[in-house]
Amino acid sequence: GQDMIAHSEELFFTYFYGDTESRLDRGLAPEPDRSRIPWVVERLRRSCAAVTPNLSFVAMTARQLDDLDGVLGDPEARYLHPDVLQMWRDGNPRHRPDLERFTARERAKFPFLQELTRALARGGVPLLAGTDASAPGLFPGKSMHVELEELVRAGLTPAQALAAATTSASRFIQQHVRGADPFGSVEPGQRADLVLLGANPLADIRNAARITGVVVRGRWLTAEAIGSMRRAYGSR
Repeated sequence: GQDMIAHSEELFFTYFYGDTESRLDRGLAPEPDRSRIPWVVERLRRSCAAVTPNLSFVAMTARQLDDLDGVLGDPEARYLHPDVLQMWRDGNPRHRPDLERFTARERAKFPFLQELTRALARGGVPLLAGTDASAPGLFPGKSMHVELEELVRAGLTPAQALAAATTSASRFIQQHVRGADPFGSVEPGQRADLVLLGANPLADIRNAARITGVVVRGRWLTAEAIGSMRRAYGSR
């Protein structure tokens, strides 16, 4: 009866954790039980439940463990509210009291979730693109591009990753959110929120970030206009 699982790490903790805790207690590397992947994929496919992988969150957790200064020094940080940036400094995973144990778990979890996401896509489970934007390291806006790249890195095609953020998301919202505006495709009657790119994202998903301009609520904004607004905001 559940419509969507957010996020795939919840599947990790529920179905695949196995004896990971006891292995960590014994100083051994955690080994998620991969033999259960086909069973979970089939259960989700039959139930028609969607999954939001949220690989960007797991990837950013790993990056903070490796290079916290690099994350906090990202140019996007100038657009964060000071309170949010302070929360990132105080609440990032490097402050965990169980840092060594947590790091060992995360090192095992990330490649497993990549494998699980790939199996979900191949098994016909609907995938939705989403991030924990504003969680430490996940810059609003930029984090969606990170998610698209991580979906492709996990084994999805660029077309599948883009669908997770557009048509698949639209189908899910239309099915489960009463009165929602139609979106997710370019056709008459759809909401006019569009992104014009300078290169083909089907050839390279990173091209999704090469934005020439956008239409927001029917208003056309060039990349230069957006950059001007961002600079004005970042200088406040």
